[in-house]
Amino acid sequence: MIDSAALQPIANFDVAVSYRGSGKNDFTSVGTEKTDASGRILMSLPWPSTVKAKVAKEDVYKTDSAFVLHKDDVGSAITLKISTLVGLDVNVFDFLDKQYIQGANVKFSIKKQGESAFSLLETKTVSAAGKASVLVAFPSEVKVEISGLKFFKDTVININVPKFATQSLSAPLYLKPAAYTEPVMTNLQVTTLALNNGITLADPQDVTTDRKGNIYITEGNTHRVIKVDANGNTSVLAGTGTAGKTDGAGATATFAFPYGIKVANNGAIYVANNNGSGSTAFHAIRRIDIAPNGAATVTTIAGSGTSGTADGVGTAATFNRPAGLAIDKANRYLYAAEWGSARVRRIDLTNNQVSFIATTGANPWGVAIDEDSQNLYVAAWNGNSISKINLANNSITAIRSGATTNFKSPRGIYVSSQGKIVVSNFDNPGTGQGHYLSMVNSLNETGTSTFSLVAGATASGDALGAANSARFNGPIGIWYDKYTGNWYVADVGNKKIKVIRSSDL
Repeated sequence: MIDSAALQPIANFDVAVSYRGSGKNDFTSVGTEKTDASGRILMSLPWPSTVKAKVAKEDVYKTDSAFVLHKDDVGSAITLKISTLVGLDVNVFDFLDKQYIQGANVKFSIKKQGESAFSLLETKTVSAAGKASVLVAFPSEVKVEISGLKFFKDTVININVPKFATQSLSAPLYLKPAAYTEPVMTNLQVTTLALNNGITLADPQDVTTDRKGNIYITEGNTHRVIKVDANGNTSVLAGTGTAGKTDGAGATATFAFPYGIKVANNGAIYVANNNGSGSTAFHAIRRIDIAPNGAATVTTIAGSGTSGTADGVGTAATFNRPAGLAIDKANRYLYAAEWGSARVRRIDLTNNQVSFIATTGANPWGVAIDEDSQNLYVAAWNGNSISKINLANNSITAIRSGATTNFKSPRGIYVSSQGKIVVSNFDNPGTGQGHYLSMVNSLNETGTSTFSLVAGATASGDALGAANSARFNGPIGIWYDKYTGNWYVADVGNKKIKVIRSSDL
């Protein structure tokens, strides 16, 4: 009895032996014998006869058998070869959105029959297809450990490998809780997000993240959605570079001046097709779904493409240059600020019903929803205002009306879980005022709130380093990632995404 891979004898293995006399049709069983330390069984059998030896436990091991004509008393030999290893495939994916988690290390430990403890077999890296494969002995018990991931909890799964058959094990990973639920605003440092694969930004409008380290960027004038994964790998998630509203696979779908972008808790990505100016054909809200292998599919969930303000279901509704987006924690409602009509609209994601919410200051861009999904905050650029909309009755409260110190031409807005309001102040053309981030430091719901400087200055530039010496050139979309503690800023004039982080973390 020989291991076909190692070509070594197999001891203590059950072999069934039978013989068939000359002129007989049926075999007579001799019984089952175990191989000795040298992998052999020595037996005396009638001759002349045909002798058959085969694997006894066919329900466990791959069937193998051999025949020999035993014709005299000199003796005959039979050799059986059998594999003692089978394949074990572990499929690693995010439990929430079923996307593959590549790059993780998987540790395999094995406990063979009769052993009381596991011993480390080997460690494998999960492939781009979300799989880690190993050969294991059977029958045995295998312990699969996935640990040390930044965004996912450690996972341990045991599997029995009872017989010769490739085993497949599903290993869903569960996200860790957010590590930085409230932004630390002291000792802020500004750097630039690194991109690779020859991808550069021409007109970044907005930036957001999902809950596992992926960064998504809308590119206005190049009509693309860019993805930077948790390992820093940069790719075009969707968009051809030509303006349009074609749905389909990410590589062939088209956008027209995509502005706002947000990721729902279930992994769906929503993008506002702003349309730019000078055209009336592309005003819509789009959704990007990502398959387990990372492939993107784009669909239009609301907006006919024609400019207008009609409510309705899905593509029966019309928009006028939708810009900033916000989504509630339940993934139920998506809110869009309409740059062209100074309105806020709501899309019910259960049926894509579009409804009017409120009218706000001129050129609203940024929208942000609070932790309890009770209030929506809207930043209006030309209106120099921030409004709060009570979503229970759509009533509007003025947080700020008119420019003031550290507040001018707000575009992006973020509201923290504890109510901190941070805005990006974009240079209103010709004024020379803007290019900084600021935060409400004295909230007054009569429209007279005051602000403190977070980073940047009224003069444009492209300097990195400490927040008070860093410079921006037209910051638009801003986003705080609770899982990394980073602020991301779409610095459109510098064609970059700036990263802001407290050195106190």
